[in-house]
Order: sequence, then structure tokens, then C-alpha cells
Amino acid sequence: MIGVFDSGIGGLTVLRHLLKRFPGLPVVYCADTDWMPYGDKPLPEVAQRVQSVLSWLGENVSQRYHQPLKQLVVACNTAASALDLCKASSDAIQPAGQWSLGKNLLEPIRPGCQWLTQAVPEASKVGLLATLGTVNSNQYARLLEAHGAPFFLHSVACPGLATLIERGPWHSAELQKMLAGFLAPLVAWPLDTLVLGCTHYPLVQAAIEAQLRQMLPQRPVRVIDPTVCLVDRLPQGLPSDVTLPIPFYVTGNESAFSSRLAQMDITAFLATQRPIEVLPARHFPPYSG
Repeated sequence: MIGVFDSGIGGLTVLRHLLKRFPGLPVVYCADTDWMPYGDKPLPEVAQRVQSVLSWLGENVSQRYHQPLKQLVVACNTAASALDLCKASSDAIQPAGQWSLGKNLLEPIRPGCQWLTQAVPEASKVGLLATLGTVNSNQYARLLEAHGAPFFLHSVACPGLATLIERGPWHSAELQKMLAGFLAPLVAWPLDTLVLGCTHYPLVQAAIEAQLRQMLPQRPVRVIDPTVCLVDRLPQGLPSDVTLPIPFYVTGNESAFSSRLAQMDITAFLATQRPIEVLPARHFPPYSG
């Protein structure tokens, strides 16, 4: 079984990529909605939280489904940034140190940066929209430099954007105003490529593209969701059963999460007819910062 972890609904964009390639993938989704948003919290605290939730998820899957969680996909970019802080003690996530970055513990930033280095033309002006935590971690800039990225990067932190997307709606004046403010410094540059550095942001990619067309009518901008490359990191020959339910574990209010999935028309969004189950995760201490 494969696990997908996110602070909320953002990881559904990653799950959609996975199910497009592997429609019958045995998968469990875990949303830490009780702690959402991650992006405005200190990374050391996020790292501790991620360890706690992933440890519980691995134990729960083994006990409930009588099979191990063989692979974990940490969809959340802020959580991925925090993983760098806790990777030295990654055995705290699973006994005997069974989780290893880049092997059976996947995250979007490292493979995304490697893919971007090859996918974006030389001397491009690349804008990055991400959470405050992800931008402050400097992960994208550092890893792109390590891969020898042949383009220029301008990162913009977007406080509040993931929360607005989580809450919805996705076509509001509030969203348009927020996007215009975050895109303004990139448009003034001006950019030619935009990277969505939070898994929530592809949910409003159409609104982002519309805003860019309005602000830069004479300059086409390529908008990239780098998480598409995560699918290629999963092993081949995975078991497949399109009748299997997809369980969604939620640390917050299950009823509110179920309603949000219904608003999204989740089966159409994921392009699947598999049953959806929303289940309570173990109670974790609330954020006290």
C-alpha cells in the first residue's frame, strides 16, 4: 500500500497524478487538517508534527489492513522542506529506519528541482509561488543551484493562499485580488515560467493562468506543476485493484472534510469510480504556537 500525506486537500493534486498512471493503486490518503496551514509555522515544529503523523499512519495501515505501508509520498512542500531537518533521525518515523528520502519516502522538491533543470530552457526567468515556510527554507533555490539549473529564479511567499484554496471557493474576488498581489513582482520582472511550489496551488491553476493573461497580455507564461514527476519515482509492477476503496484519514473534522470532497466532486476530480471513505485519524495535540 502507498500513503499520500498532506496538510489538507492539496495532496489530492498528487493523488490525481498517481491514479492517472495507476488507476487501481492500493493507496491511503492522510490530511492533517487540524494543523493546516503548515506554511506559516516554524519548520522544526512542522518536522516534529510530520514525524508523529507519519509514524501513526504507518502503524495504523499495518494494523488495519494487515499489510505494510511500502511507500510514503509527502505531497506538502512545507513538510518536505521540514524533512531536511529531521532526515538525520528518520528512523523515528518508522522503526528500524525503514523510511529513506528518495527511496520509499518521496517528496516533491528534490525530484521536482531535478526535473525543472531539464524541462525549463536556459536563461528563462522562473517565478516560484510557495508558502512562507518553503520560501524561507531556501530548498528550491539551493537544490536548483546544486543541479546546475540554467535559469534565473525569483521566489514569492504567498501567506494565506493555501488556506483560502482549502476553504474555497476557487473563483472569488478575494482569490483574484490575492493572486494579483503575489504575481505583481513576478510580472514586473517579467517572468516567462511560473512554478507552483505548493500542492494546493494547482487547484486554482486556471485562475492563476487567467490572472497572468490579464497582467501580461503580450507575454505567454508557462505554468508548471512539478509534482507530475513524482509518478515516475514509484516502482513498476505495483498491485492493482480498481474496486478497492480509497481511505482518507483526517486529523480534523471529518464531516467538514467530507463536505469539501463533495464540493470538489472528488470522484470526477480523481477520475475514478472507486469508493471514498473518510475516517478519523488519531488525535494529535493542537498547535500551541
